[in-house]
Amino acid sequence: MPLRLALSINCGRSAIEGRSALTANDRNYFGIKCFDANPGPIANGCHSYSTSECTPTCYPTSASFRTYASITDSFRDHGRFLTTNSRYRPAFGNTKDAATARKYWQAQVMLNGDAYYQDVRLASDPNLIRPFRVSMSCGFCHIAFHAQNPPADPERPEWANLSSTIGNQFWRPSKAFANLTHENNALFQFLNSQQPGTIDTSLVSTDQINNSNTITNIWEVPARLARATLNPPEDQSDWNLRIPSVQGAQKDNPRITPRVLLDGADSVGVFGALSRVYANIGTYPEEWFRDHNAIIGFKPQRPFNVQDMIDWSVFWNTGDEYRIPYLYAFFKHKSAAQQVPITTSMKLAYAPGGAEVIAREAPLATEGRKVFIQNCAICHSSKQPQGFGLQFNKDWRKTGAPTQMTSALSASCLGVNMSAVSF
Repeated sequence: MPLRLALSINCGRSAIEGRSALTANDRNYFGIKCFDANPGPIANGCHSYSTSECTPTCYPTSASFRTYASITDSFRDHGRFLTTNSRYRPAFGNTKDAATARKYWQAQVMLNGDAYYQDVRLASDPNLIRPFRVSMSCGFCHIAFHAQNPPADPERPEWANLSSTIGNQFWRPSKAFANLTHENNALFQFLNSQQPGTIDTSLVSTDQINNSNTITNIWEVPARLARATLNPPEDQSDWNLRIPSVQGAQKDNPRITPRVLLDGADSVGVFGALSRVYANIGTYPEEWFRDHNAIIGFKPQRPFNVQDMIDWSVFWNTGDEYRIPYLYAFFKHKSAAQQVPITTSMKLAYAPGGAEVIAREAPLATEGRKVFIQNCAICHSSKQPQGFGLQFNKDWRKTGAPTQMTSALSASCLGVNMSAVSF
């Protein structure tokens, strides 16, 4: 999305308009007006609002403002407006200051080998104006070698050797987040204590616990959604209803709630699970830094207020409108070659050497299955027996523990074929 503007300009101006009817109704995040009833080439119409003008004395009036089909269009038009309008264009064109900044970047970074990536003094030079927006692809953490089709040469994998849902088993947190630190640095030691292929998802918005775990692999999204329709819907709080749902209307209450995360135990649902990743790693940092003492911790956390992000964060709203629906469509997409969803789990039986592992560990696996089904599966498995249902009792504190449920679940599940178990 070419904006041709500094990120701070877009964020600052859009935050000022954040709670206005102009943004809520017409997705105009910058207060750009129509001129002679002409919305320009990007906006889709005009809408009159009461406003005030100051020349320099302020007085009430009405004006015609541009309306947009999407947040993206509003941002695109803002960039176009400031770089083409005769009043603002001189400030955003090829000025002397812009030329100086480009020349300095060229000398210090482009013509200076790898120094920018190796010398912390250069990387933190306040005179370097970076010509990019710092961001990270989902694939940075989630793409890794395909377990059923690993590359012959790990240094030269083909696209067919990569999986976009398995989770990166080989990355090291200390290299990713603290590459310029040394062993005498506390952050280096903290991150270096985490095993390759793991991450503590509360690393930055810290919970004071060093609790790294494998990067979440994403399996069986369509199957989880289908299974959720067989479970009783769950009552939602008012706050939960401010997060959209991929199954049914946003305001549906109770709501169908598929289980997510590695073990299927998390009841936030697909949309909420995807949205909170971005909140957890820095979306809407203005609120984020008020709620957490980043990395250091030692002060109580405060929960994010979803409505504040809806009101004030253009990045959160862009995620709701575009990013999360796009991700959801990707996770339920069927492979053209295999005609199965791309999140279909990888069976151990089909991995190189997998059949031998199954045969060798079959006795242990049988005992482990019994333990899991009898003690864990009722909460931690999204795959329940056909016809087996759960009922949610709001008065659970006064309700006795079930007596027959575990044995019924065990009898239904113990015949599962080991070759179908995912890894």
